Amino acid sequence: MLEQFALYNTQLVITGDINLHLEDPTLPATVQFQAMIEQFGLTQHVAESTHRSDGWLDVILTRDDCSLVDLCIHPPTISDHGLVVATIPFLHDAPSYLARQIRGWRNLDRDAFRSALLEVPAIADPSILADFSVADIFATYETTMGDLINKFLPLRPARIRRSALSPWFDMECRTLRRQARRLERLYRRTRLPVDRSTWVHFVRDMHRRYRDKERSYWEAKITSNAKDSKRLWATFDAILGRRRADPQCDAPSFSADDFLASFKKKIADIRQDTAHSTPPVFHPTDCKLSTMNAVTSSELRCIILTSPPKSCELDPIPTFLLQEFVDDLLPFLNALCNRSIQDGVLPLSQKRSILVPVLKRSGLDSTDPLNFRPIANVSFMSKIIEKIAAYQLTVYLETNKLLPECQSGFRRGHSTETLLLHLLSDIYGAVDSSQLTLLALFDVSAAFDTVDHEILLKRLEISFGLSGNFLSWVGSFLSERSLCVVHGPSRSAWVPAPYGLPQGSVLGPLLYIIYTSEIGPLLSATSVLGHLYADDIQAYLHCPASNATSAVLAISKTLDVLETWMSTNRLRLNPSKTQFIWFGTRQQLAKLDLSAIAADFPHFIFSPVVRDLGVTLDQELTFAPHIHRLCRDSYYQLRQLRTVIRSLTSESTATLIHAFITARLDYCSSLYAGLPVGRLRCLDRVLRTAARLSGRIPKFGHVSRYMLDVLHWLPLQQRISYRIISLVWRSLLGLAPAYLRDLCHTTMEIPGRRSLRSTEQGLLLVPFAHTAIMQNRAFSVVGPSLWNGISLALRLFPRIVSNSFYAHLKTFLFGRTGIGSAPE
Repeated sequence: MLEQFALYNTQLVITGDINLHLEDPTLPATVQFQAMIEQFGLTQHVAESTHRSDGWLDVILTRDDCSLVDLCIHPPTISDHGLVVATIPFLHDAPSYLARQIRGWRNLDRDAFRSALLEVPAIADPSILADFSVADIFATYETTMGDLINKFLPLRPARIRRSALSPWFDMECRTLRRQARRLERLYRRTRLPVDRSTWVHFVRDMHRRYRDKERSYWEAKITSNAKDSKRLWATFDAILGRRRADPQCDAPSFSADDFLASFKKKIADIRQDTAHSTPPVFHPTDCKLSTMNAVTSSELRCIILTSPPKSCELDPIPTFLLQEFVDDLLPFLNALCNRSIQDGVLPLSQKRSILVPVLKRSGLDSTDPLNFRPIANVSFMSKIIEKIAAYQLTVYLETNKLLPECQSGFRRGHSTETLLLHLLSDIYGAVDSSQLTLLALFDVSAAFDTVDHEILLKRLEISFGLSGNFLSWVGSFLSERSLCVVHGPSRSAWVPAPYGLPQGSVLGPLLYIIYTSEIGPLLSATSVLGHLYADDIQAYLHCPASNATSAVLAISKTLDVLETWMSTNRLRLNPSKTQFIWFGTRQQLAKLDLSAIAADFPHFIFSPVVRDLGVTLDQELTFAPHIHRLCRDSYYQLRQLRTVIRSLTSESTATLIHAFITARLDYCSSLYAGLPVGRLRCLDRVLRTAARLSGRIPKFGHVSRYMLDVLHWLPLQQRISYRIISLVWRSLLGLAPAYLRDLCHTTMEIPGRRSLRSTEQGLLLVPFAHTAIMQNRAFSVVGPSLWNGISLALRLFPRIVSNSFYAHLKTFLFGRTGIGSAPE
C-alpha cells in the first residue's frame, strides 16, 4: 500500500490505532515500523500517550516536509483512546514579479552580427596584434564584443512574472485559445447546436495540440540536457512548476557586504592563528617542467566547444554565442590564448571573481553566512586558458608520478566509490583477522579560501619542478586577484584576494591537490592508513579490541601531527566536522571498553553512524541507515515525477528516471555486495516502481519483462555485479586508481603458475578468506571472484579502451537473470 501511495504527489495523512507500543523503541515491531516509514519519507508526529494505559498507540503520519500545527492530545473519556487533534497547513505561493534588464537573445540577427564581427580589424587580421600586450589584446576582445552586443541587442527593461507558467505555451497556443474563446462567445450569443458542436470540437482539438506541443517541448529540453545534470535538474523543476530560488527577487537575510565581512574574518582568523608557525619544509624533485606549450587552433576549438555553455557578467559575450561563432573568432582567440601562454601573464581583467554564496546543504540556517559556500564565477576565457594549463600540468604530474596515490579528488579514474571500496575492503580484511577499525574523518576549514600563494609557488618550484614560463604564468594567475560578492539585490565593492583559490576555476582543484600533497606521506609516517578526497581527510587503523586505547592514542598523535602541518601551511582543521567511529562485528564491538577510552581521551566522541562522501556508514556496516535514506529520497523523486508523467513521452520519462532514480541507486552500489537479500529488497522495490512509472504499467501489471526487454535494466544483484566487474576491468586496463589495481592480480603474475594452462584463461588470484563477510563483501575477494565467473571470451577480451566490453558484459549478466537475455 505504501509503495503505491509513495507515488501520489498529494499531502498524505495516515491516522488511527496501529496497535504498536511506539513508546518503547527497542521492541522489534517498533523498530521495523520506524524503518518502514523512514524508507517512504514519512514522519510520525504523536509523541505522547494516547491510551488509558499510557501507550503510544494512535499515530498521525504525514510526509517529511509537512509540519503539523496545534497538535493536541485530549485525555480518554468515553473510549480508552484519547482524541488527537492537529491542523495540517496547505501553502500556496502567490505570484511575484521581478524587474530586470534583458537583451532578448532570440531576436539577434545572426547574419548581420557575423558580418559586423568580420569587419573588426583585429578579428579579420589577428596579425595586427603582434605588437599588442596581453592586457591590450584582452581589452580589445572585451571592448569589441561589448560594443557589438550593445549595438545589436541593447539592454531593455522587462517585468518578469515568477510563477508556475508553461514555457511551451507559445504564440500558436495563444492564437488557438483566442479562437476558442471567440467560438465560445458566438455560441453564447446564438445558442445554436451547430455553434456549440463547432466550439466543443475545436476545444478538444486545441487541448490535443497543447499536449503534443508540451510533450515535444519537454522532450527537446530533456534530450538536449541529458548529459548536464544541473540543467536537467532545472528542467525537472520547470516541468513540476517548482519555484526556483532567485537571488534577485528573494530577499536574503544578510547583504553582500555582510557575507564579505564574514568571509574575510574567517580567513583573517585562520591567518592569525597560524601566523607564528614554523615555515614549511619542501622536498625537492629531479623532475622539471619549464615551458607551457602553445595551443593549436584545432585544440582550442575543441576545448571551447566541449566546455559547458556557462556565462557570467564578466563575459562580454555569452558563451553559447561565442561557441556559435567560434570559427569566425578562432584566429583571434588563438592569438589571445597563445600570447598569454608565451608571455606567462594573465591580465587583471581575467583575475576577477564574482562570489555567489550558495547554501552548503538544505536544512542549514540560511541566516548564518558561515553556512554558505563562496562559489566563484570567473570569465569564460580565463577558464579556457586554465584548461590549457591544467591539461599540460596534469600530463606532466601523471607521467612523473608526482600526484599522491591516496588522493582521489579531481582525478581521472578516481571517485568516491573507488575510495570507499578500498576503505571497506581494508575494514573487511580487519574483520577477517578478528580486529576492529578506528576511522577518523577530518575536514579542512575554508580549505580553498586559505591557500597561501607564496607557499604554493615554492612547493610548485621545489617539490614539483616547475620553473620558467610555466611557473611565471601560475604566479600571474595567483597574484593580484580581486573579488566582489553578489547576494540577492546587494553587491559589495571589489576587494583584493591575496589568499585562496577560486572555487569555480578550472585550475584551482589541481593546485589544491598539489598544495596538500604531503598529507598522504605524513599519515604513512605515523603508521596510519589514509585516504583523501579533495579537502576531506580519512585516517584509520586496525587493532584487536584489547588494544583499542593504543589505537586511539595513535589517531590522537596523528591528529596532532596533522594540525601542526596544517598550521605550518596556513590551513586549519574544522573541529566541528571531525568524526570518529569504530567498525567491526557485533561481537568485536561488544568487547570495546568505551568508558575507559572516554576517561583517557575525553575529547574523542565516537559516533554510531557517520556520513562519508555521501554514503551513510554504521558500525557494523549493515548499510541499513543508508538504504533507508536512499529509498526515502527515491520515492520522493518518483512522487514528483508522477505528477507530470502525462506531459512527457516515454523517452523523456526514461531519461529523467535514469538521472534521478537509477543513477541514485547505482551511486557506490558496489559497496552493497554481499548484503542480505532482504535488506536489498526495498531498493529492488524502488527499481520496480520506477520501471512501472516509466512504462505506465498498471498496479497489478507485470513489470519484470518490461524492465529487461524495453528498459534493458539489470536486476539489482546483477547491477552490483556489473559495477564491480567494470571496476576490475578498468583496473586491468590501468585506468583505475593504484590502490584498486593492487588488489587485482592475474594468475600469470604468480611465479610458480606461469607455465600452467590455467594462466591462459585470464583468471585472477582470489585471496583466501576466513570469514563470510570477507569472502562476500571485500572487493579484494569479490572482485576477482566475479571476474573469474564471467565467460572466457570476456576474460580474454582485448585489453583496449572500448565500450564493447561493457555491452558484452551486460548481455552476459542478462543471461544470468533467469528470465532471459535482453536485446542490446
